[in-house]
Amino acid sequence: MPKKRIPRTKLTRTHLPQKAYWLKDNYNKCLILANDVITQRYEITNGQIGFLLLVYDLQFFYIPYIAKLLSSEGVTRTSHWGKYVNPLMDKGYISEVEFGNDDEEYFLFNSNVERRHMITARGRQLVQDYYNVLQSLNKKYGVATEAPQ
Repeated sequence: MPKKRIPRTKLTRTHLPQKAYWLKDNYNKCLILANDVITQRYEITNGQIGFLLLVYDLQFFYIPYIAKLLSSEGVTRTSHWGKYVNPLMDKGYISEVEFGNDDEEYFLFNSNVERRHMITARGRQLVQDYYNVLQSLNKKYGVATEAPQ
């Protein structure tokens, strides 16, 4: 692909925006603003927002599964529990899944089995609000994506 020539008059500018009709919606521009709005509105951290976005599409999850997904050096299950799950459980965004009769019998005999957790309706509402804020900020600060007539 040949190089595109940039006129000399445009070389001295500090920035040169791309033509709007070449671009598509880029919600990442407004990501920091949306995080600020949601952290102030719901009083949770950015990491907790990311955790809720991660588990939003899961029916339930186990802590070892999340630890494997978010694995990095020196990060253990207990750190995920202390940073994300426990504070979100205290605020009501995550709850433990209640077991049926068959599950209770299984867990009585196997005491070292992990507990299942799920995101609550309140947590799902927070994630939906996050997406709504992100979309409205994109409409306000984003780029018009329609081609010129």
